[in-house]
Amino acid sequence: MQIAKTMGATVTGVCSTAKMEMVRSLGADHVVDYTKDDVTTNGETYDVILDAGAYRSTFDYTRSLAPTGVYVLVGGEMKRTWQMLLLGRLRSKKGGKQYTMFVARANRPDLAKLAELMDQGTLRPVIGARYPLAHAAEAVSIMEQGKAVGKVVITVSE
Repeated sequence: MQIAKTMGATVTGVCSTAKMEMVRSLGADHVVDYTKDDVTTNGETYDVILDAGAYRSTFDYTRSLAPTGVYVLVGGEMKRTWQMLLLGRLRSKKGGKQYTMFVARANRPDLAKLAELMDQGTLRPVIGARYPLAHAAEAVSIMEQGKAVGKVVITVSE
């Protein structure tokens, strides 16, 4: 979201009630609480949908994509990854909408740009909680339950 904002995008963040303030603080122009509103049936269309959670079918988002919109699966359930691998390319051949997956490929220029944005304060990580190594299982449990607000950090030493 923060990177999209630096590129001039208008960003709509979709999250639970507990994460709405964090999403706003990161620069979202609009925030949708998915526990109250369904972004796939609200009548809005988007040029790009970046799906980091993949809690629902990839193709539920079809009606929310602009005619030449792009749906990008970033993470989430393995079932959705397989769905995208098997059907995304076929689905993209129908009309102008595209369905794809994002896999990061670290490279020096991109990392330098990210470091520059961090140095400028334009891009900032949100650390929601820190756990000592002895409590790593608890930290993982919080993440698996979707209760983490921001990133969870495991500290190896004091």
